[in-house]
Amino acid sequence: MHPNAAHFAKLFVPALFPLFLAAPAGAQTVVDPVRHTDWSQAGIPGGIPHRTTSCASLTAGATVDQINAAIAACPSGQVVSLGAGTYNLASGIDFDNHSNVTLRGAGPDQTKLVFSKSMNCSGMGGNICIRNSKNDINWGGGPSHLANWTAGYAKNTTQITLDSTTGLAVGSVLILDQLDDSATDTGGIWICQTDNVCSDEGSGGAGRTGRAQTEMTRVTAINGNTITIAPPLQMPNWRASQSPQAWWANTTITLSGIEDLAIEHTASDERSGTFFFNAYNCWVKNVKSVGSNRNHVWIYLTAGSVVRDSYFYGTKNAASQSYGVESYGGANNLVENNIIQHITAPLIDGGATSGTVFAYNYAIDDYYAVSPGWMMGSNLLHGAGSAMSLHEGNEGAGFEPDDVHGTHNFITVLRNYFNGWETGKSAQTVPINIYAFGRYMNILGNVLGKVGYHDTYECNISGAGFDTAIYRLGEATQTAPSDAMVKTTLLRWGNYDTVTGAVQWKETEVPSGLSQYANPVPAQQSVPNSYYLAGQPAWWPASIPWPPIGPDVTGGDGPGGHAYKNPAHVCYDNTAKDSSGILNFNADKCYAANSTTVDGGAGDTAASDTVISDARVEAGPGPDAALGDNRPADLTTTDAAGLADAGNVGKDSADSLTGPDAAPDLGADTANGPTSDAAADSSGAPKADGAATLADVLAGDTSVSPDANGTGGAGKSSGCSCTLGGRERLDLAAALAPLALLALSRLRRRRLSVSVPPTA
Repeated sequence: MHPNAAHFAKLFVPALFPLFLAAPAGAQTVVDPVRHTDWSQAGIPGGIPHRTTSCASLTAGATVDQINAAIAACPSGQVVSLGAGTYNLASGIDFDNHSNVTLRGAGPDQTKLVFSKSMNCSGMGGNICIRNSKNDINWGGGPSHLANWTAGYAKNTTQITLDSTTGLAVGSVLILDQLDDSATDTGGIWICQTDNVCSDEGSGGAGRTGRAQTEMTRVTAINGNTITIAPPLQMPNWRASQSPQAWWANTTITLSGIEDLAIEHTASDERSGTFFFNAYNCWVKNVKSVGSNRNHVWIYLTAGSVVRDSYFYGTKNAASQSYGVESYGGANNLVENNIIQHITAPLIDGGATSGTVFAYNYAIDDYYAVSPGWMMGSNLLHGAGSAMSLHEGNEGAGFEPDDVHGTHNFITVLRNYFNGWETGKSAQTVPINIYAFGRYMNILGNVLGKVGYHDTYECNISGAGFDTAIYRLGEATQTAPSDAMVKTTLLRWGNYDTVTGAVQWKETEVPSGLSQYANPVPAQQSVPNSYYLAGQPAWWPASIPWPPIGPDVTGGDGPGGHAYKNPAHVCYDNTAKDSSGILNFNADKCYAANSTTVDGGAGDTAASDTVISDARVEAGPGPDAALGDNRPADLTTTDAAGLADAGNVGKDSADSLTGPDAAPDLGADTANGPTSDAAADSSGAPKADGAATLADVLAGDTSVSPDANGTGGAGKSSGCSCTLGGRERLDLAAALAPLALLALSRLRRRRLSVSVPPTA
């Protein structure tokens, strides 16, 4: 935000076999290894677990005490199911260290939780509290265990030495930190949060006092005082002179999450909507959250967790501390494919965060009530200690590292579309706005600006085009000075902007001459497809090119044709709104077009099928032949994404998608009917489907495995649910053969000051 603004206040697999598209040769070397980390393990390894066994099924009218009791009693790996309807809750839902449990509704357009009051939630106040034991308040003001870190400081090391391992076990989450640098600028990486020196307001409170640089990792082995960790160290400036230490909790909640429900916060007194605290590998998925207070999701002392496929709308004050998803003392989390609407700061790194990925999110109407004409960035860095995180494939107003609470280092911004503009806004309308002490940033392959509005390529510290530049770099704020090193340490490569109307491949924008952390000039004009994905992800919709944004993208509807709408943006555009402009959201309806499931067909005897769609699990059995269902051979209308042509008379779901079948289908082969369809059941065995489906193209049904989730039965032996990711599998080697390959070839995918210790 502008330093002179009076209102500144205190802000702060679509295929069965995925098609992995390799990055151009050499592209992964664009950013020097010292300036980035390995983001491929962000989130939950293998993805959010799909659980199919319910330990309890509650109906509308159930109390919060009943829900909490069901969670507490639920066996590991099972689901507390909330049926359709409205649940009026007089307190918060508390997981209280109950790991390996899913709280699942019937869909955010079916199951609605309305809170009138929150719960204490380890002193933070939340409506849904996914936390470790309430008797184990491990936080920066009072770690449960603390040790000196005496050796093993090099970047990428996996072994460190502590002077004590009391209370430490394999699987423990370690929080590593060290003393801040002095208040004198070091001229390099500067970890500083001193008021009036390198920040406007001093510490934001995310880390321990005077220790902003923080990483979180997990213990994989203990040998005496030598600790093996994963992931390895990310920053290159850990050193003994800064008295590094490690601290950890007695307990950590793991593998618990919420999904497929809506949350209404507007009448509650919560501080956070969903609060993760001392959590690991936990999640929020397909959740609609409306009217929260400080934030919708607070990732606090939490690692390796996921927020995805969700929708967040509005906050209570739309000014200071009005966030969508806030990382605050977190590491290696994944915030992916979310829609954030009418929220001041949609995606914010509140400090002490490292290794986190913010990817393929869509932010719109970053509403700032204090000054409606002031544009807020969609992707913000706000607290000291932000380092080594990745912002990839997002769409929004802009990328904005401020220095309200201190300095930031080594953030990579890849293939985003930041237009630097919103309706009715004219101040701070800049796509890339890096304030003082945002150093060693990597800006690669982005599409930046609005045609006809932006008129200046770069404003370095001061100059013309203050509010209409593509880049605003190193600017001073209210009390902190300007910083020329923002530009001199900045890597820019392969970005398209609307001022020059061209992709910039400038050697002069590569910091190759630095004495520390230099980046060699790339050998070729290319950028990676992704810095955390090995290739096109299985959840990516077939109708959207991947990657959707970048210098090598053509034909898109963004500037220069270099940007297509990402899936979250398409979902926003295609979802109906209520009279207040809030989406009638359900991710399963938005993203179901990429079914990887083969089900029994519209004519089978099952009334509904449980299917996997886009590597997501539907909230429950979905009706056959539903518009937008897009399950092969199970549609009454043509698949909009071209995945299958079931529903077209004379065509199968597994043919070449262009020509008619050798015999009529969709009703021609009724259950156990004659084997007259020449493309199906060549063995002559009776068909169990109501249509010639993908799994019975060239082989009899009897050779195909039943659905591992129990959705087999009459009419289903040709194989419901064939997905990847180690959940359900179907042996289609004999069944698919050449025709299936033809079908598969078409598939494409801010400030918290903790003044008192938290309490239970």
